[in-house]
Amino acid sequence: MTVVEDYEDLLSPNFVTLESLRAARKEGCNVYVMLLANGLQASRLLRFGDRHRILDTRAKYIMLHDFRLFRSELHYIWRRIVNIIFVKYHKKILGVSKSRPWFELSTVPFPNPIKGVFVPRRVDIWKNENFYYKRPLFADKTSNLNGEVLNVVYLDHVPSVVVVKNNATTKIGGVEVEILHTLAEKMNFKPKPYQAINADLHKWGQKQPNGSFSGLLGEMVNGRADVALGNLQYTPYHLELTDLSIPYTSQCWTFLTPEALTDNSWKTLILPFKLYMWIAVLLVLLITGTIFYGLAKNHINLQEYKKLPVTQTKHDEDNG
Repeated sequence: MTVVEDYEDLLSPNFVTLESLRAARKEGCNVYVMLLANGLQASRLLRFGDRHRILDTRAKYIMLHDFRLFRSELHYIWRRIVNIIFVKYHKKILGVSKSRPWFELSTVPFPNPIKGVFVPRRVDIWKNENFYYKRPLFADKTSNLNGEVLNVVYLDHVPSVVVVKNNATTKIGGVEVEILHTLAEKMNFKPKPYQAINADLHKWGQKQPNGSFSGLLGEMVNGRADVALGNLQYTPYHLELTDLSIPYTSQCWTFLTPEALTDNSWKTLILPFKLYMWIAVLLVLLITGTIFYGLAKNHINLQEYKKLPVTQTKHDEDNG
């Protein structure tokens, strides 16, 4: 549990809050309970978590109901976080003896699009210590998208996406396009494919000096596209920017170098170093060898010197 002060700006949280969010993401937390009475703080936390991908958008969320969470600048959040319950407290009706406080539980209207005004969908009511409708709080909202139109950005990259242009018409095919059509049929949505601006130049895209992204990744980061097709590799760089599906194929990468045109195997020993380096190595070997030879010679002379008095003493005793 993390306690947030009412003056903390969650668009740039402090170290303790940030580390708590990182730890929750690392441990694979699949339920977030955010009891923030200040809707402005909650909205800024959601924006920060989505921008830096610290919050898992596929997890379940429980938050306090606040109209500031439903502003137009946050509508894109509710297309990514769909498994959420808003808890709204209703006070006891004054003058009615049997009236008791109750809670309204609502959620986002996904997959229905948010047009202008955000109107949460009621899920259930908690009253008299019991649920009124007894509906599942976190129902599956992605199995049937009710014909919703999804923006699909693509990049021409064989064999994932193959673009065929014929006069004024453009048709796309490829492995990922076929997978998209299968998903559209099973999940009941309509794909709306398009290409990013200057796709031939920016291709997958990269981070710009102003912090934004160009190309295909830019469409995903900015929330203009719901799905991206273009042979995205399963790398930490891509995972920091967007969610990736389960890999549908694997590729083996290798490196090739041209074969040597001439046989220079006899030079293999000396090629690693230049001439001056070899001269230095030889000098070091010569000097080191000379020093060790001198030390060894001195050691032998010292041993002979120690044995000399003993020999002379024994010789004198024999003469006596």
